[in-house]
Amino acid sequence: MRKTIEKLITEQSYLYFIENHPAIIMILDSDSGNIIQVNKAAELFYGFSKEEFAQINISDINTYTKAEIRLEMDLAKSQERNYFKFKHRIKSGKVRDVEVISFPITIETGEYLFSFINPNESFSMENERQSFNYNPLFHPEELHLSLGQLYSRFLPS
Repeated sequence: MRKTIEKLITEQSYLYFIENHPAIIMILDSDSGNIIQVNKAAELFYGFSKEEFAQINISDINTYTKAEIRLEMDLAKSQERNYFKFKHRIKSGKVRDVEVISFPITIETGEYLFSFINPNESFSMENERQSFNYNPLFHPEELHLSLGQLYSRFLPS
């Protein structure tokens, strides 16, 4: 019973952290490009509700062609590259420059891309990495199990 409660508290803490994190967070199905989950910051930046995001594919907001998007997603999925610069269309129709850090996560329900999205208008991730002593030795796969356990609770089966 105690371990179950501790696990629930840990998962709720992760959910709260991600949902309320000021960075724009988006989780994509790595095969289809469907947007699986976003946080509040994504809703604010893009202007779409969570319900609207559930009906959107990344190709609906990324100005690249579907073939170009597929190529970039494959690079992120294979971890050959995880830093990208794109132009994203927000709900109003305006196009915004964004920087994206994306890495694969595997969950019981499949493979996904966990993405942090930074609008270029406010600051550069390169500058943020330097000012926060960004650790290039960080390996996203170290988050694999905890994120997998977390997201298995709310991603579709």
